[in-house]
Amino acid sequence: MVHAVIHSLANSDDKHDLVILEFQGSFHGTSDEFGGIKIGEIHVDKDKAYVLIGHHRIEGVRKKLAKPLAVIHKRGTTTTDSDAMDLDQQEGMATEYNVTTIIKEKIVFTNRPRLIVKESLRGLTKIGG
Repeated sequence: MVHAVIHSLANSDDKHDLVILEFQGSFHGTSDEFGGIKIGEIHVDKDKAYVLIGHHRIEGVRKKLAKPLAVIHKRGTTTTDSDAMDLDQQEGMATEYNVTTIIKEKIVFTNRPRLIVKESLRGLTKIGG
């Protein structure tokens, strides 16, 4: 039998503050890879959040999750029985996990992005092509 040991947040090796960002729609870019790419900036006030992506601003609202989510990270695998033989290794193994954080809230972005135009360019119309 394989055992899983989950350490509580108080006994965890590492703790992080995380938040869920929920967007309606999708993101498109010129590259197929989004890993490590800065998409935009986020500004969080008490109950509202704003994401600035290029010349667009998306407004979001903080909401409480119906059920909290635990974020866990695999710590490693250890043997639970020191007398376990090679044949019994599967039964004597225990995988340990750290609870990194408990997420209780999310920020939901349901509105369409609004275009941000510089103060000096407002009211101007492009003439010609």
